[in-house]
Amino acid sequence: MQPKTRQELHDLIREVGPGILWLLAANLATMIMALAQGWSLAPLMWVYWCQSVIIGVFNWLRIRRLKQFSVTGLKINGKRIEEPTPAVKRWMTNFFAIHFSFFHLVYLIFLLSFLDEIPMEVVLAAMVGVLLFGINHAASYRQHLRQDAASTPGIASMCFLPYARVLPMHLVIFIAAIYSPESVMALFVFLLLKTLIDLIMHAVVVINWSKSITA
Repeated sequence: MQPKTRQELHDLIREVGPGILWLLAANLATMIMALAQGWSLAPLMWVYWCQSVIIGVFNWLRIRRLKQFSVTGLKINGKRIEEPTPAVKRWMTNFFAIHFSFFHLVYLIFLLSFLDEIPMEVVLAAMVGVLLFGINHAASYRQHLRQDAASTPGIASMCFLPYARVLPMHLVIFIAAIYSPESVMALFVFLLLKTLIDLIMHAVVVINWSKSITA
């Protein structure tokens, strides 16, 4: 590897933070459990639904804890917002909570039809996967709070980026559900693809987030 390439890789890892390594570990652990126990797609969809909810909860908490923020590009009811007031933050906090919750409620109704198909030992293993993702996103949350306190993040971007973070990985799972793969190789391929998308979107969101910060 050339020196310039090594430096670019080092800068990228430093920019996305250590959270991406924990995210990789959580995905790999889930992959190992799924392959070892021969999971169907149902428990995987539950694990990743829970991961999305965790992402949303921590993002909501970040918005609530903002001390200073930018309203660049923000419109509420068609009206451009000029000042970052507490009322604006409350409105955006509530808007994100309602919108993100409704999206996951619809998804939950769909998932409930698969609940009876999951053996108890798989349920317990899936809970371990959810716990690992929770630990990962809790660590990222603490890092993000430090970044928010040292900057002026755009509140409009904060409400949008979680969707860019979670939608691609769920799209992969839905595609898998349509084709209903039954072989171990097919399961591995979809798990690997989901993991890659998860890591890529984590990096994209973090990088775009840092670029959206105004001095």
